[in-house]
Amino acid sequence: MLAKTIADISLTDHVKMIKTDKDQIWDPTNKPLIKGGIILQVEDLITTGESSLKVRKAIRDQYPKLPILFVPFLPVVVDRSDPDNRITTIENSRVLPLLKIDIQTFQPDNCPYCAVGSEALRPREGNNWNRLTRKN
Repeated sequence: MLAKTIADISLTDHVKMIKTDKDQIWDPTNKPLIKGGIILQVEDLITTGESSLKVRKAIRDQYPKLPILFVPFLPVVVDRSDPDNRITTIENSRVLPLLKIDIQTFQPDNCPYCAVGSEALRPREGNNWNRLTRKN
């Protein structure tokens, strides 16, 4: 849990989120946010930026009357966003990746692997993750 380690080192509170199938939601065990507090969001992986935006939305939804401030940068361990269209900002926070990995993502109708018979799988659907990692 990278974000918790960073919070511990910096002597600040760690805000936990709960990941559901489609959203990020506020963990009810979090301490309340205070007015004027600034949030440092830390991500282990960024692909589309969608999860990062969902985290911010969940925090704002939890505190609709509190102005929520994020630092102007977003540390990310691995950036595997589209190499031809890198995610460089999330809202007003500059994405600062430790590592950039170039992994192309193809739509099934434009996939060279599919063209030679490989089945296109979405990792988070059904039992696909187990199939991809050979776990039964």
